[in-house]
Amino acid sequence: MVLYLKIRIILISNIENGGNVARLNKSDLREKILHLLEHTGSHPTAAWVHDRLRQEFPKVAIGTVYRNLNILVSEGKLKNVRFDDATDHFDANTSKHYHFICENCGAILDLDIPFDETLERKVSSQTGFEVHNHRLDFYGLCEHCRNLGAAAEEQEYNIRNQSVGAKGLEQASKQH
Repeated sequence: MVLYLKIRIILISNIENGGNVARLNKSDLREKILHLLEHTGSHPTAAWVHDRLRQEFPKVAIGTVYRNLNILVSEGKLKNVRFDDATDHFDANTSKHYHFICENCGAILDLDIPFDETLERKVSSQTGFEVHNHRLDFYGLCEHCRNLGAAAEEQEYNIRNQSVGAKGLEQASKQH
């Protein structure tokens, strides 16, 4: 009975729309996800992708997003990378490259420095291991956070100097 009602509702909707059912098929959704990741400088999580997709497709489920992200990974169109937060992040840059992770804001950035394949050969020759790949991540403060830190230090310095200056004036006025 329920299945019959669902089919009937779909058919009625189809007739009312002149035969055009506005529906996003799986390959369209995958293309949308891939486009979204190719046009972001970050390494988003599935939740981030889901939030962005829901703006256009409010009924898309998080499970559907995960499945499509994993299909794109298996097709080699995306990379699944994990960092210290143990969360899956997705990267549209599938070439071998290094990352910089900001210790303050958590930004994950691709570094435009050559991938050093000689490291794999060095480790292999020194250990006898069969090395297939390596990953090297750099940690520190991104430019934005570094500038925020410098601005905060400058503000703290100015406050300290104003405080010292005020105490100096107070002591000078007591002496006169």
